Amino acid sequence: MLGAFSSALLVYGFAWLFGVTGSTRYTDITAALKAGGIANGPTIIALSLVTVGLGFKAAVVPFHQWTPDAYDGAPTPATAFMSVGPKAAAFAAILRVLVSGMGSLVLDWSAVFAVLAAITMTAGNVVALAQPNVKRMLAYSSIAHTGYILAGLTAFAAARDTATAQRGIEAVLFYVLGYGVMNVAAFAVVGMLQRDTRRFGGMGSFAGLASRDPWRAAAMAILLLSLTGIPPTVGFFAKLYVLVATVNAGLGWLAVVIALNAALAAFYYLRVIVTMYMRDPESEPAPIDHATAGNLGLVLSVLGVLLLGLFPDRILELLRISAGSLF
Repeated sequence: MLGAFSSALLVYGFAWLFGVTGSTRYTDITAALKAGGIANGPTIIALSLVTVGLGFKAAVVPFHQWTPDAYDGAPTPATAFMSVGPKAAAFAAILRVLVSGMGSLVLDWSAVFAVLAAITMTAGNVVALAQPNVKRMLAYSSIAHTGYILAGLTAFAAARDTATAQRGIEAVLFYVLGYGVMNVAAFAVVGMLQRDTRRFGGMGSFAGLASRDPWRAAAMAILLLSLTGIPPTVGFFAKLYVLVATVNAGLGWLAVVIALNAALAAFYYLRVIVTMYMRDPESEPAPIDHATAGNLGLVLSVLGVLLLGLFPDRILELLRISAGSLF
């Protein structure tokens, strides 16, 4: 129901925007908004509806309420897709609307994006810290990662020159790419340990995993370290590029919030690693899914996390071209 409601808000917002500007072409929308400004009732309503609709899709606080229950209740493969696919699509839509639709007027919304980014990453991490269930923990952490991505978007919105704005978009694109690889793989490991419905992703499923299945425990440890932002993984460079972009855009306070939240997230990510390596297995450990396709996907994902962390330059060149095409 919330998904349908958010889609309705988004479509209604686009309808209002069409009514205000008289066009669906980005160039015409930009020209109309520049001519009439955005400080008027109809335009504010249109942009607010679009922002709220996309906020629901990306799970931005306070439009995130659907995320934990939907992720926790859905089959784990579906959860893995939901945690990445809609988020990536939502931010792609946000970039198109902001860059191509609003042009230089997006600066007026940078303060809103900055506050939403800070609240989103903080709320997601604080609640994730209290979760005893790994699947639900990853659900709340995905909200925190939305905040990091939104911080890169804020850097673009607050930029005073094209080069700084482009670096903000590059940071967003790189973070979405890295987040997609590591988060899907982390949910895949949860799914492999979810054969016993009594546990359903509980922390006990990971107890002593290093002694029962060393390579799978090592894979999960690498993924969690990447989600934390530890080098030389893709998660480290994703957070680094967002930090650099926010500092270059003059948002030093937001960079501090990102750093503090990264430290906070380390507590609950490392707790899973400690459970895998320091705790004894349960008396009746959950069975592990050893399907060949799942194992192959996990290996490729871990390699992607490491290779993107060790050799990010080539990907950044491609993302730089993509970001440049938006201007």
